[in-house]
Amino acid sequence: MKLTSGLSNLFSKSSSSDAKRDTEAPETPPSRATLNAPPSNMPPSRQSRSHGSSGNVAPRKAHALTISQATTHPLRPEQQVTHELQVGADKRVYQNGRRFSTGQWEESRYVMGADGKMYADRPDRQNGAFPDNHTSFLAGQQPAAAAGEITAHNGVIESLNDLSGHYAPTSRHTQQMLNELHERGVDTSSIQTSSWSGS
Repeated sequence: MKLTSGLSNLFSKSSSSDAKRDTEAPETPPSRATLNAPPSNMPPSRQSRSHGSSGNVAPRKAHALTISQATTHPLRPEQQVTHELQVGADKRVYQNGRRFSTGQWEESRYVMGADGKMYADRPDRQNGAFPDNHTSFLAGQQPAAAAGEITAHNGVIESLNDLSGHYAPTSRHTQQMLNELHERGVDTSSIQTSSWSGS
């Protein structure tokens, strides 16, 4: 009798457990979005607007005043990047990871594209690629927003002008160059400007 009673109780508990599982809602697996969500204690991601290094904040929109000119003797991409000017975290201007100086050449050529990227002759121009003219820097990829001559020492730009026979810019284009530098954090208050265009 005890054996029969024990078996009856066992089957009764098993049936009760099965019935309970049948009435419970099935567990919903976590969604893909939930699995990929960052932990709640992580800081929000930061979106960079830089050109590629600290302080190189891109303009909110392309420069409006531009000059289109056919390109002759364009630089190759690997040459072009070595002529680009960038602004460092110290708000000084760099080229190839070094503070930009025009050195013994004093006034060197510079160009800024409509996208705000700036290029200039390298101080070691005799040992590297030497752009034939102002249009060589942009390699036909976009119009120029500024062009002329630049002087700089130890990453500090000292002067800008608009002397470019190919682009024939005006002082308004030089102002766009100043605006771009200021937007990136450069102190432009001491940069001297002059114009060959008379406008």
